Amino acid sequence: MPTIEPPGEGRDESGRGRSRIRLALDYLKGKRRPATIALVVCAIVGTAIALLLPSKYTARASFYSEGKQTGDLSSMSSL
Repeated sequence: MPTIEPPGEGRDESGRGRSRIRLALDYLKGKRRPATIALVVCAIVGTAIALLLPSKYTARASFYSEGKQTGDLSSMSSL
């Protein structure tokens, strides 16, 4: 027995199936206000967490003194 899909669900006017991305975009267009509210709330919460958490910075430095060498470096380049 064939399955009958309601018009506009998963198929475009020519009868071909629509991609999942297109279906997701159509869903978000229908739910624009709740999606916008969720996006703004997430942005506010993320910004608040980033500003309220203590910042920790670590700096490291190393110093290597140049030792005295007894041999001439130009003689080593000929090896």
